[in-house]
Amino acid sequence: MRGSGHKATGPSAALFSALWISWMPPTASSAEYTPLLPAMIAALTTTTAPDWLEPPFLPHRTLTHWPPIWLILPYAIGSFLHTTHLSPTAQALLTSLSFGFSAGCLMHILTDAPNPMGIPWILPWKRWSPKWWKSGQYEITQVIALTTIALLLCKQYPPNWHHLLP
Repeated sequence: MRGSGHKATGPSAALFSALWISWMPPTASSAEYTPLLPAMIAALTTTTAPDWLEPPFLPHRTLTHWPPIWLILPYAIGSFLHTTHLSPTAQALLTSLSFGFSAGCLMHILTDAPNPMGIPWILPWKRWSPKWWKSGQYEITQVIALTTIALLLCKQYPPNWHHLLP
């Protein structure tokens, strides 16, 4: 997928970040929830992050396109924040931002996966792809499909919209 296509997946990533946060148990801090709005804004704006985070010495679609990093990162950040002296509200806000950032990155990776170059699913240096289409093809179809899936999941498993802000 090209940059414009990745940016178009932002609203889907925002909904998926709200779902992800809603499905996890309450945080261990005295804050009883992780706010949804910061995560949704972060997800909306970071769907191109895996490309601009790549250092010039790494080949394209290696470490920054490796899903385990983005799946583990928000939990690691949340766990670290609970050991700091930050207020519970600040901890919840930073945790929310890390979930949104990761959701945006995972959306990017998901939309890169079907093209021939593939992504590293298990090991960061070994890519695999189903080779369904070339990069740049079917971008609108992917955006519509992902948005539809996100909306259906929100209807079936509604996020707790009362927790938009800390």
